[in-house]
Amino acid sequence: MCEGHRLDGCEEEDAESVRQAVERVKQQIRWDKYSGCFDCGLPQAVCTRYEVREDGGYIRARGGRCQYPGVLIRLVVAIWGARSKEVGAFFEDRIRQSGIEWKDRDERALIKWMGRKVRWAGMESNEMCRAVVGLYDMCGETETE
Repeated sequence: MCEGHRLDGCEEEDAESVRQAVERVKQQIRWDKYSGCFDCGLPQAVCTRYEVREDGGYIRARGGRCQYPGVLIRLVVAIWGARSKEVGAFFEDRIRQSGIEWKDRDERALIKWMGRKVRWAGMESNEMCRAVVGLYDMCGETETE
């Protein structure tokens, strides 16, 4: 089980393929405007790189730094690697619910969808961030230990 260490230092059997998948997603993801921090993907309301403007929107904070760079992408890819069949079906269902036909489980189409802006939980976010909550719920329901 991969606990107690980061993906970068992981020596598990499938770690390299997970690292490669993370790099593909990082290179391909294009976050919609205002869908979250461009470094971590989390909502601007959560990331310390942003501060609230007077009109209620967000602006980069002077000296603000993203506290979770790359974490969201690594999390999604690692969960998918661990439970590929279940997660593939999960994403297929989510994409279909958003009105998009996902042909042949096209990775590029999935990554594009993940960067889409959504209004969710009272804030602007993206599909990837929203999906993590669903994946967490799904993994909790199927846990056998």
